[in-house]
Amino acid sequence: MDGDDVLITSGIFSACHRWAQRSANCVVANEVLDAKQWLKTDGLAGDFNLVKEKWLITYDLRKKEVFESENRLLSIIFQSWPILQGPKGYELILEDFKTAFPHISDVLYKEWNDFLNAWEILSAQIVDIRRSSVKDKFGKTLLAKLDVFYQKKRTSYILKILLIPYLIPTKTQIKISNSTGQSKYWKPSLLESVSAFATHVTNNIEFQENLIKRQERYSTYGSSIQPFITLVGVDTDSIDSCYVRVNQKYWRFECPLKALEVCFKSYFVFHCTYPKECYDSWLIIQHHLFKLNTEYDKSPSIITALSAKLQSFEFKMYICFICSSLFSSINQLMLHLKIYHHLGAQSIYKCKQQDCNRDFQGSEHFRQHLNRVHSNIIPEFTINELAFDSPIHDSDKVVPISEEIVNLNEINNSNFDNAEIGDNSRPFEEIVRDYALKFITNLLTKPNVTESLMQDIVVGATELFSSGILSILKAEVIPHLYKCDNHQLDKIKKMFNVLENPFSKLNTEYQRLQFLETNHLFFKPKKVVIGFVGEKKVISGIERQVIVQTQAHSFCMKENLKQFFELPGVFDAAYQFILSSINNSNLTSFLNGSTWKNIKKNFQDKIVFPIFIYYDDAEMGNPLGFHSGIHKMGCIYYTVPALPPEYLSSLENIFPAFIFHSSDRGVNKFDNTKMFSSLIRDLIDLQENGISIIVNSTNITIYFALGLILGDNLGLNSMLGFVESFSANYYCRLCRSHKKKLQLMLTESKESIRDIDNYNLDILKANVSETGIVENSVFNSIPNYHVTVNSVCDFMHDVSEGVARYDMATIISYLINNKYFSLEELNLRIISFEYGVIDQKNSPPPISLNHLKNGCIIMSASEMLCFVRYFGLIVGELVPLKTKIWKLYIHLRKIIDLCCARVLQPEYAYLLDALVSEHNRLYLHFSNSTLKPKFHILTHYGRLLLKNGQISLTSSLRFESKHKVLKAYANAIPNRINLGHTLLHKLQLQMVHRFLTKKGLEPDLKLNFILPSDLSLKTFSASWIKFKGVTYKPGMLVIVEINLNGCIFGKIINIFINGSTVPYLVCELFFTIGFDDHFHAYELKKYDETETNLIGYYINDLPESSPTVIRVLGAYNTSICI
Repeated sequence: MDGDDVLITSGIFSACHRWAQRSANCVVANEVLDAKQWLKTDGLAGDFNLVKEKWLITYDLRKKEVFESENRLLSIIFQSWPILQGPKGYELILEDFKTAFPHISDVLYKEWNDFLNAWEILSAQIVDIRRSSVKDKFGKTLLAKLDVFYQKKRTSYILKILLIPYLIPTKTQIKISNSTGQSKYWKPSLLESVSAFATHVTNNIEFQENLIKRQERYSTYGSSIQPFITLVGVDTDSIDSCYVRVNQKYWRFECPLKALEVCFKSYFVFHCTYPKECYDSWLIIQHHLFKLNTEYDKSPSIITALSAKLQSFEFKMYICFICSSLFSSINQLMLHLKIYHHLGAQSIYKCKQQDCNRDFQGSEHFRQHLNRVHSNIIPEFTINELAFDSPIHDSDKVVPISEEIVNLNEINNSNFDNAEIGDNSRPFEEIVRDYALKFITNLLTKPNVTESLMQDIVVGATELFSSGILSILKAEVIPHLYKCDNHQLDKIKKMFNVLENPFSKLNTEYQRLQFLETNHLFFKPKKVVIGFVGEKKVISGIERQVIVQTQAHSFCMKENLKQFFELPGVFDAAYQFILSSINNSNLTSFLNGSTWKNIKKNFQDKIVFPIFIYYDDAEMGNPLGFHSGIHKMGCIYYTVPALPPEYLSSLENIFPAFIFHSSDRGVNKFDNTKMFSSLIRDLIDLQENGISIIVNSTNITIYFALGLILGDNLGLNSMLGFVESFSANYYCRLCRSHKKKLQLMLTESKESIRDIDNYNLDILKANVSETGIVENSVFNSIPNYHVTVNSVCDFMHDVSEGVARYDMATIISYLINNKYFSLEELNLRIISFEYGVIDQKNSPPPISLNHLKNGCIIMSASEMLCFVRYFGLIVGELVPLKTKIWKLYIHLRKIIDLCCARVLQPEYAYLLDALVSEHNRLYLHFSNSTLKPKFHILTHYGRLLLKNGQISLTSSLRFESKHKVLKAYANAIPNRINLGHTLLHKLQLQMVHRFLTKKGLEPDLKLNFILPSDLSLKTFSASWIKFKGVTYKPGMLVIVEINLNGCIFGKIINIFINGSTVPYLVCELFFTIGFDDHFHAYELKKYDETETNLIGYYINDLPESSPTVIRVLGAYNTSICI
């Protein structure tokens, strides 16, 4: 028998048994069969109210199938009724139970609070009666927690559910049969009895692994897994999810008692036996909570005795005179007063039982009074627990944290101001035209809106306004305005006339472009003639060889930069960032590196900003199609790293500069000199003449110096004149070492670093095989730029899509071969791991066996970064300490941490060199192969960190995302004639809307909602915010302090916003046990509940802005690792 299927066992419940006899002779109507068929097809996506109606119609048919199933497997029922597998399948189970036992839902528990009250009373009785019988240490721990958390309703519910099997243990031997038919007996341990009823796990990985182990164990016993409850959370006070498993399906609940209810009712609806390991626990719940008795109930002595006490037990509820909490015994009340209210032996106690208001000096006198006067208290128990007001919480619904208004006052936040609707000082015709223009340019930013579609929209909108609607409105309104003077009346009539044609002077594409060009909002892409080639064309029906132009297309960088830096706040943000970087000794951006400092010396008192250009080829068609490569475009973008790093990642701040067909550049076509000469002239012009902008009525001249040319290794080698083959003798553009040395090189060779002098000598040799240089780089003609001085690396291709792929394949193969885990276990953990809100979108896919065989794991750059960061937490507990290959992972992880750090001291460059050296040595040892080119490039990272600042800011990652914009436009274009011009034309129109609306940089602060314009607040709390590109939510961890002992963390409890727009975080502090080198994570624990550890910080005051989330390891569930 399979251990993960659920047996249906007939003849358990007398009520169902009588129904089964009745249903045996029933005739199934066509209406019922049609309803079942609808539920199996249309019902899977239908309205749930209609689903319930059809479900009730098919009730008798379903019960007939349950009782007459030959195989008696619950999986058969779920296959027959697939709608049960949906996220609301449990509601259908509740409907069937309500139909079968209407007296429970309609009489016993009309309201959800009635059920909560009954559970509270019953569970308190059981705890009082059976407390002394609990000998197990885990059971005693749960009891101790219950005494402490008694007034926390949710926590007490969870603790009591987990306590039931300890309080009512099942002590029996279970007869089982193996595959050969031989019988043997199994006596479940107390732990097995407990887990069959309800299980607490700390995370999703433990959740899945717990199930696998249970399946294996039950399969060995020849038994089946019956419905059970699973509670997931760091500890019993932090349970965030409650699950009920029925037939390999999990339903999720917010309320633990809703999970208990569904689990119990599923036994009756599907006619299942209780697990024999916890039979007694479920039987007590059946008899005393749901008031159900059957002729098949077998009550052992413990149940008989407990039932008798429950029936005769006069229940007592004692009330706390300070907080009004209720308790089932005097001992619990006294313990509560001592722990929560710190009352001692000589404190003043007040009695509030049954309108008694007497005061007592000392706890002993108060206790004696309660025993003497209030020994028989009849409870009047009500629960008003906000979290459980609703009887059902959708299992697939995420309930957001509400915004709590703290203080109603005034907020001055310009980021949320709406644009003014009207301006009486301007002619109405201009106002309408401006809004029409914004409407048009906004639509043109959408990739799928072509010019022809835009024309259809304009024509359609014009016809809508001029079709008579406004004429009817005008005829109704004008007669009521004759009291106005003639001038005012004529003005209103003209306004109506204007509205009848809102797109006046913008009706055609030509008119729109003319208007935009006249107002210096649109600049036509410049056609650049690279040369001439022969091409076959059909002229007058005859094929002829003709000479045609080879074109590239250039974007007007000067005009674009002028418009950009005149946008509100853009110049100020860049200039202030430049000034703040002057005295900053840390490495936070390109401005702190030696490359820029040397360039800036040549500009003295001028305002100069650096420029990065990026080159890469992008396929605009189907890369797997028959015509792949024909429409591959060489794309050159640029950005201004004078902007703070949080703005550089925005795609709207990455601009196109130059575009051409990739096939036009090469040895047999046009060389780099011809292809890039136009771009180089523009870059020289920007550096020598700059641009003139007007900011706050002040004329300012800005010069732009080329800082770095970015791209992947192949693109940079080809563009900068180095050899393109990485199997060449001297493939490295950064040093002159031979390939054989590079394959074993652990550290950078200072003697072989390329510089201007040895570069010029290599140019004179004119021997590619001896130098690795194909040509003198055309970009060396730009002042303050040389390929050996302004050198750069690409973290994305070198590490995320390079070294990490090979490292992780080597590490995982080694660990699997040494039996630390299997590939299936690893993939299960990858899927189940909790990556958190921020990293969830980059969660890695399962690992393929073919990838391991090939020694290279294929993932996207973001997925690989996420995988490496969390690999230690995913499988670290399965890997023994001091496993040698684990050092390779730790070194890779440290390299990534340094490369992605937002702020570094210059001394970290030497640490990076040391880490790379040891990393490469370990890879050589464990891979039994030589170092690949990307491993060698890592040896230059320390020096490049000092030259260029933060490594990740020169990565290709965000630039490659810009390709998606071009591809979206290309896919919307029906033809490929002059594709480069069309793409730049569309990109320019996209920026027109930004210039027209004066949209500067994104605001530092984004909220989860926008306040209404008529609502003014001084301070309020938000459920999430985005500050300088980083998302924060309650429940996340932030570093609040860094000291010699490590980091101190705080969990965000509340996020407050006020007029300053700088968020204020209220955090609960955690105690840092220390940094665990094995997991490469900090180990934390909560402070005692009696201690108050709240602290507040403005986000700007945090030492590190990147948040993280709490993660609990299964084997380390007494502490918290992040």
